[in-house]
Amino acid sequence: MIYQKESKYIVYVPLFNFNWDDDLFLLNGFGKIDRIINFKEYINDEFNYYLSEFEFDNIKNATHWLIFEQEETDKISRLEKINIFLLALWIAKPTRTHVQLIFVSKPTVKTFIRVLDRFSWNKFSVVHNIDNECLVEVNKNISNIIAIYLNRKRLFNSLILNLNGCVSNYWQVAFVSFSAALEGILTYRTTPGITKRLAKSFACLTEIDRHKRDLAYKRFYELYNIRSDIIHGRAINFYDPDTNLRYLSNYEDLLRNIWKTIFNSKELIEELENNDSLKENYFRKIETGYTPPNVVKT
Repeated sequence: MIYQKESKYIVYVPLFNFNWDDDLFLLNGFGKIDRIINFKEYINDEFNYYLSEFEFDNIKNATHWLIFEQEETDKISRLEKINIFLLALWIAKPTRTHVQLIFVSKPTVKTFIRVLDRFSWNKFSVVHNIDNECLVEVNKNISNIIAIYLNRKRLFNSLILNLNGCVSNYWQVAFVSFSAALEGILTYRTTPGITKRLAKSFACLTEIDRHKRDLAYKRFYELYNIRSDIIHGRAINFYDPDTNLRYLSNYEDLLRNIWKTIFNSKELIEELENNDSLKENYFRKIETGYTPPNVVKT
């Protein structure tokens, strides 16, 4: 007998710590978020043998599920779609939402998958409640992330690095991953002086007002230098461990802010996907007339 793949099936994903008051939200490009009261409709009794009591309790407490159709021919896998949703939410708001289990409902069989790389969260930046305005932004983010993901150019690399920072439980790994994501967005040259160059590009990309640019420049400069301290072994013994997480929270905000800026302009996305030469021309244009403030590494 030749095994025939079932070309279309439904994916059910319980969203843990997804604190939203409404019942249904349609997502761009794939699926919906739906309030599920009786989760037993989607889980076979035979799963009782494989799922722990702890996992069942978590599922019971998941008020909302991400639900979408998947085809074998889809260019984006089911796990990639889930990560795109979670990353789109992370950019909109830093919540505690994460995924532990994926349930797959095919015409002839139901299965489940455990997710081991789970979105983490920072206690100094986490937002507990999600509103409809946030989900509208999530929809916009999803559209942009899918386009970048399928385009497979420069910003794709930064998305992957951003994602890896989100699922890390080690603040150093998250910080370095977020740094690499920012570099991928902002860099266009490999010559010395990268910290000040990136800080200037960041300030001019995200702000227009001179005073706000100065503040953005100083903030980026200070936080990016922590990346160097991590790489060279100088940032692992803070007397107060929470200091690390506070710095990481501030750094997350920089990355979140730059994605929000990018997603507001398709023209900007095109500029940042260009080669180094064209990218440098773009940054020189937006940086014209701006002289950064003097800063000293502390």
